[in-house]
Amino acid sequence: MRLLSYGDSLETGSYKLHSTFKNVINFTGLGGKKDIVSLVKTPITDAPNHLVFDYFASDLTSVTSLIITDHQFIAKTSRTQISFAKADCDDCKTYVSTFELPKNYTLEQLEHNIQSVKKQVCAYSQDAGLSFLLDNKTKQAASTNPFEREFKIKVTKDIDKFFSPHWIQGAQGLRGCGPGLTPSGDDFLLGSIIAIILLTPIMDSAKLPEINVIADMAKSDNLISNNMFFWTVQKKYTGMIKQLIQVLTDINPTTKKLNQCVNEVTNLGSTSGVDLLVGLILSIQRRHQWQLKQ
Repeated sequence: MRLLSYGDSLETGSYKLHSTFKNVINFTGLGGKKDIVSLVKTPITDAPNHLVFDYFASDLTSVTSLIITDHQFIAKTSRTQISFAKADCDDCKTYVSTFELPKNYTLEQLEHNIQSVKKQVCAYSQDAGLSFLLDNKTKQAASTNPFEREFKIKVTKDIDKFFSPHWIQGAQGLRGCGPGLTPSGDDFLLGSIIAIILLTPIMDSAKLPEINVIADMAKSDNLISNNMFFWTVQKKYTGMIKQLIQVLTDINPTTKKLNQCVNEVTNLGSTSGVDLLVGLILSIQRRHQWQLKQ
């Protein structure tokens, strides 16, 4: 078991086990701290709060706590502890989560790239998650599942409100909307925050919602969602999102590079990646509907 990288925003302290999945083990801070630290294994990518391993040793499946010091990471189980000293990780690197947007990208270029992303999401998502919002024919199709039908009606109504001067109420309606570890509404709002970050340097920012306010309106008891908003508002991104931003602001990204990037995002979670991309796409395409300043 080899430590491949660790995020640039990991804080020293003690953390208790929050949740365990096949490729991710989440910890939350003690003493009232709400931040999340995650042990992940490939193919999960880097993040400001991730420790990335090549695989999980069997002992790690019974881990109960994590200690981060200035020099090492210590995963504790009921019987033993596994330590990783930063100095001993020959190939280990600190992941830099920030990304400076290029100064030469334009709104027209961003719209062109986002249209290519939309085509790919529509072609490969197979009506997953919120992708029905990108296709008017699919959007109007009746669902045979009562829950799905009611969900589509509610989320469509909340998204229409979000793209209006009443965007705060729309964000509140989307908060926690839908099933899953990170609900569809939360993933949509995360994609919207990324879109606003991309739009702010190239248009009148007074016409855009404030990302801090969206994140505040989206806060809930879901620590995983709260953690995503926390880092993104600080403009610290996962490796996957950082790559997506690089592609979207590229003057002329290759089709292969764009498709590969979109495929990686759409494969995130059950529908989380698709829902994030839908929020990103619609926030760029429907930005005029916010009408925050006439």
